Amino acid sequence: MFCPNCGKENDPSVRHCTSCGSFIPDFSADSDNSSAGDLNLSDVSEAPQPMSYQTMSQEEINEFQNDNSRYKEYTMSDVVAKKSKKKLIITLIVIACVIALGVASFFIIKSIMSGANIKNIQEDPTKYVFESYCAAAENMTNNHAALKAVSGTEQRTTKTTITGKDFSQTTIYSIDAAAMKFYALSEQSQTIPQEMKKYYSGPEKVRAELYTTLDKAVVNLEMDKDKYDYYLNLNNLREDAVSSIFGPKGENLFHLNEDTYNKIMDVYDFVYDNIKNNSDPFSLQLLLSKLKDDFDKCGNVNVAQENVEIDGSKTDAYVITHTFNSTDVVSKVFTDVKDWANDICSFNSDISTIVNQALDKIDVNQLISQINSSVQNFELTFKHYVNKDNAIMQTEIIANINGQGFKLTVTFGADPASSKKITLKAATVSSAAESVLQTIVIADESSAAEEKYTATYTGMLLSGSTVYTRNTSTGDFTFNNNMSNPMRSMAEQNGTVPPLSDNASPNISLSGNLQISDDSMTLTFTQPSYDGSEVKYEYYLSNKAEMNELSSNNDLLKAKSSDFQKLFPQNSLSSVF
Repeated sequence: MFCPNCGKENDPSVRHCTSCGSFIPDFSADSDNSSAGDLNLSDVSEAPQPMSYQTMSQEEINEFQNDNSRYKEYTMSDVVAKKSKKKLIITLIVIACVIALGVASFFIIKSIMSGANIKNIQEDPTKYVFESYCAAAENMTNNHAALKAVSGTEQRTTKTTITGKDFSQTTIYSIDAAAMKFYALSEQSQTIPQEMKKYYSGPEKVRAELYTTLDKAVVNLEMDKDKYDYYLNLNNLREDAVSSIFGPKGENLFHLNEDTYNKIMDVYDFVYDNIKNNSDPFSLQLLLSKLKDDFDKCGNVNVAQENVEIDGSKTDAYVITHTFNSTDVVSKVFTDVKDWANDICSFNSDISTIVNQALDKIDVNQLISQINSSVQNFELTFKHYVNKDNAIMQTEIIANINGQGFKLTVTFGADPASSKKITLKAATVSSAAESVLQTIVIADESSAAEEKYTATYTGMLLSGSTVYTRNTSTGDFTFNNNMSNPMRSMAEQNGTVPPLSDNASPNISLSGNLQISDDSMTLTFTQPSYDGSEVKYEYYLSNKAEMNELSSNNDLLKAKSSDFQKLFPQNSLSSVF
């Protein structure tokens, strides 16, 4: 017999369910002949019935027991179905609770993490903003071959070559910061017509090379047929130079008195020792840290998480706002710069005095007083919108003076990592409205076969476009700048100003070749010269130090001043020193 309450199967002789304790009626054949006297009322009272047998009359009990329609015999399928349905309901309830708990946990954790991130930003907002700009710059560098090729390294070489009909000029600068080596080359040659030589007596060819390390400097100089080859030992230069042409004794080529010589040597010792022994020789990191603190402490800083619209897209952003409404920051920045200058000039009291006297001539308090007297209400605001990946999405710079102001907006997009354009917008602002003066949109329209960048100008100051295209296979490029000034055009039409000549026009059309590798870039193009001939320009940039390591056997400190008279006439040196 199955229990009518829980469905558990029980022995036919059992009147109470062994699982839940509910009363199980007897539906056997002789149950109709049972009488009230056969009932154990104490057992009946234990069943959790809606109505207790102990409160019923004998007639109600008989009627209750004879009403077999209240019960039916449960089959096994009925029991399984009931149990399955019950399990399904329980499972659904559990799943719903888990989902609800997960959703609640997600928002709670998100809120906690957002709050923690905001707290981190509030502790150093300027650093956070600076890092977001660095992230944007790194992203742009990785996305563009030319920028990646010229990205910063410890080694760098730049070479410029200009070749015309009658002249050529080459300039090379190469640096190896890790090894502290530097190389420079300047070479010029020109052909002077015979009829012009009576007016020009200078050399037609000049070549100068400099190679320097922390230990020595080597100079090779060539002027037509005259050649000069010297080296200067940079170790113990003060002692070695005392009796040389640079010191107060000896031939003294530069005509330096002892006081001036000592100042120069103090500067040299300071720079030499600091560069050799210090990664930050001029304490620039310390100065930047102080200026950053001034920026944060002198202004009102607010950090919030908001849902904002960036370039037409709604997105979540950390909004970092710096607001300055006083001139305290001017005084603080000037004080820190002055203290920094005093610190780095402390190696020589005379130089420190000269620097102090120069800085004291700038009366900051008077400047601040003049600003305050002419400006009753001043406010400068820097507003940065940064996404969860610490990428800058938009920057606003707003200056407001006596209710009128200027606003500059730079937008990188709601998703800077995949953004294809940068928008710059300049506008005037007041309490009533914002009026856009100029908009510049720089868009990347490149494909696999062609690089294409377009700058579009719209506004009162500039109108037109600049288009750069380059074949990625051959490197051939074109650059076209078609620009006008609407305000000047109106003035020209009114006769207020004369029209621009072709030479003064901002419109440029240029074509050439740009070769890009992983660590170098070469740009080549030609332009017409004044006489109609062509001038070829070539610019080379490499992330490697390409230098000639020069050597010499001639000690510059032992040279005679007469060797240099052709290069440095005495009267010209006297005018300099």
